[in-house]
Amino acid sequence: MATWLGLLASGGPGQEEARLRRFDGEYRWFLFRAVPVRDGLGKVVRWYGTNTDIEDLKRAEENLRQSERELRQLIDVVPQNILVLGPDRNPLYANRSLLEYHGLSLEDIQADDFRARIYHPDDVRESAQRGATCDDTWS
Repeated sequence: MATWLGLLASGGPGQEEARLRRFDGEYRWFLFRAVPVRDGLGKVVRWYGTNTDIEDLKRAEENLRQSERELRQLIDVVPQNILVLGPDRNPLYANRSLLEYHGLSLEDIQADDFRARIYHPDDVRESAQRGATCDDTWS
């Protein structure tokens, strides 16, 4: 309700997520959106709104989060250094084995200079070049 009152006061569009009770008593997540319609002078003359049931999306998001937690737990117990890179070849995640081996935190690994902190000085440039030019795997 506070969001709606804020929209009325500001005259701007907005959205909010909340749960509504269905006829059978089940509460489901909804996305509420509201957009003002203005006349030629800019005065709000009506509001259009939608209420979209997003319960399935919320459940899928939670299932994905749970799967990611379970995968990270598994990766952390593997006695192998594992580094996950994004499409830009920047580190997204490092398992506990890798962090402990190098004595670094995840933030250290995600820093721009992380290669210089773990590779031999003679190998830093080659490592960066290999990572910037290969397609799917590092050789």
